[in-house]
Formats: sequence, structure tokens, C-alpha cells
Amino acid sequence: TENVIREKSLGVEVPAKRTPKSKTYFNPEDNNFTTTFNSGYLHYRDRSGKFRDIDRRIVPSSDSSFFEVTRGFYRAKFEFNLTDTAFPVTFETRDGIRFRSKPTALAYFDLVSKRIEVIQKAQKSNAVVTGNKIRYPEIFPGVDVEYEYGDTKFKQNILLVQQARAGLPNAARAGFNS
Repeated sequence: TENVIREKSLGVEVPAKRTPKSKTYFNPEDNNFTTTFNSGYLHYRDRSGKFRDIDRRIVPSSDSSFFEVTRGFYRAKFEFNLTDTAFPVTFETRDGIRFRSKPTALAYFDLVSKRIEVIQKAQKSNAVVTGNKIRYPEIFPGVDVEYEYGDTKFKQNILLVQQARAGLPNAARAGFNS
């Protein structure tokens, strides 16, 4: 139940005593409370003000139409494929601030002239989920895009294998400043 959560050696968790970074347990054998503290966040406040356990795992939505994270400081939604919708990645804070993303092309950008040269448009890529990370492999040849759901951050990683890097057109020959 919500009011009593059993832990093997510490006793029974008392959810009413939770903080963002701690859990408190009552041990009926010695009639003592024990509080454990964590350097990272364990709980977030839900809309009713109760502290709930953070679950960083990316999982299928209840209707299996996309992937999501709903139990944390912010929500995240990921489409199965990065190229099928206008905004396949959505990150939203609990107070409604929303950030949406869609990788569309791999390009060179010249800082001096502000010129953009598209090298490759994004190609269809189906999501692969592992825990709190979702990866879209080969969105460009040799390039994966990965999103990571953390306690207080939402991170996008562009993963470029050495072979793909070696295959990029020479920026200087294309008239770009290096």
C-alpha cells in the first residue's frame, strides 16, 4: 500500500516522511526510525503534493503508441520513429514548460558566413530503449541520436562512429572556415 512499504533490514518505510533525497523507515522490533539520505534525487512531488518515487525508465505508453517517462521531475515522450511526426521528442516540466525536438539533417555551419550546407537528411530510425536511454540508430549513416532521462536533466547525445566521421565531406573544400 502507499502508507506502508516494507524493506528487508531497515523496517517499514514511512512515505509521509519522504524528502526529495531521503527515505525514513520505522523498525517495530526496536521502535526506532532510520532515515537514509542519497546524493541524488529519490522522489518528486506529484500534483497532490505527495512525494513519489522517481522512475527514470523509458517505457511504452499505456496504449503502446509511444515511449514515455511520467514519474519524475519532468515528463518525456518519444515516438517510435524520429521521422514520422512533426515533433517526435517532447520534454515537459511539471509547470508546463515544453521543449520539442526533431533531428532533420546533418550539416556544416560556418560561424563566420552563417552559411549552412546540408550533408544528409535524417532517415527513418526505430527506437531502441535501454533503461533511462532511448537511441535512434543510423538516423544518418554512422550516426545515432540518443536521449537520456536523468534526475534533473534531459540530455541529447549525437554518437558518431569514427568510420562515419572519416566519410564526411571536407569542410575546407566546401568553402567553410575550420
